[in-house]
Amino acid sequence: MPPKPPGKVPNKYKAAVARNYGQAGAVARELANIMNDATSAMNGKAWVSTRADAFAGELKGVESTLRSAGSGCEAALKAKRDSEPDLVDPDSWQAKWLI
Repeated sequence: MPPKPPGKVPNKYKAAVARNYGQAGAVARELANIMNDATSAMNGKAWVSTRADAFAGELKGVESTLRSAGSGCEAALKAKRDSEPDLVDPDSWQAKWLI
């Protein structure tokens, strides 16, 4: 790693995004897996009726939305992380990021 330029400090915001961007997608994928389990139960005839068929279709739609959301969230946060500089001015908001 090259030496730090004088007057620059690490970008705390970038570090926070880097630590957490994968978690957002993981949460969405976990929820999608739960929805998949529910869909599998419905496909296994856990509930049989015309309303059950409609409900199973809705479950599958939610699962698909969650999978897309997880991938999209990861991509957006990764792009944000990659767009941030490693070093910033000490008085910048990125240097003062707390979370």
